[in-house]
Amino acid sequence: MTSALAEVMATSLDFYGIGPARAARLDAHFGEGLRDALSDCDPAVANILGDEVAEIAFAAFKARAAELDLLDWLQHRGIVAVVGVPTARKIALAWGVGGVQALAENPYLLGAFLPWSVTDRVCIALGFDKEDPRRVVAAAEAALYARLDENHTAADFDTAALSVGKLLAGSETTGEQAIRRAVEAEALIAYRDVVQPMGAAAMEAFLAQELTRLGREAPVTDLALPGISPEDLEAAVERYANTIPFAPTRPQRKAVNERSKLTRFQRLNLTHPLWRKGPRRTRYRRAARLGPLLARRLCFSASLALCEPV
Repeated sequence: MTSALAEVMATSLDFYGIGPARAARLDAHFGEGLRDALSDCDPAVANILGDEVAEIAFAAFKARAAELDLLDWLQHRGIVAVVGVPTARKIALAWGVGGVQALAENPYLLGAFLPWSVTDRVCIALGFDKEDPRRVVAAAEAALYARLDENHTAADFDTAALSVGKLLAGSETTGEQAIRRAVEAEALIAYRDVVQPMGAAAMEAFLAQELTRLGREAPVTDLALPGISPEDLEAAVERYANTIPFAPTRPQRKAVNERSKLTRFQRLNLTHPLWRKGPRRTRYRRAARLGPLLARRLCFSASLALCEPV
């Protein structure tokens, strides 16, 4: 079976010039030592790929070393064989730097990518005890995130304890004990008689803060951009004109002025296929065709310049 690293080399554009055949030859020659061969710039790699392609391979490996090191770590612990190369690549890409150390300390972090049954099976195979605190906390998280997948951001304590108890079947730790440990580890948030996974709690706290902030702002007529006065728009046009090698033409300036009067819905209509094919020739459409790119840039930059943080 081809290694995960060889599959990445065969399919990634970063490893230019290496297809399935060359990757297979490298894998057959180096076996489990392929990662070290790339890391050490082994001359034998050049004997197989040629000097130019070997240099590309060494540079690509160096640029993606953290990701590929984690992929190699997953391969050597049999995790790739369980989850498959595509999923292993997603895990390696997401974790990157520090991933090997983090997963070595707590492989139950794989639960962010894998179902609980797979995560638990992998970790038990790595030698984890069923009473390990990391397993207990991970089970509590898995149960609450499973509810989140069903659109529940929180659960009452008894319901959560029942769900966690099912995941810890065969363990001496009860669901109630698991939840309390997860709260102590700050993996779950307890509020009155409900518990939440940390992700859901952070999400709801952020939304509450944003809604409070927006509630203090003055309303605008356009949800996409705040209103722009003619004077501010003209000033924005002049500022932008000073940054380009040639001045905007009069039709382009007019297009900016006309486009700034559109609502968000009207701007979207200008690019809708049914609108483009329709018989109508409004002044907005003619204006937009004179200089749509410049109009979009100027209107957007002017609106950003007018936006002040609350």
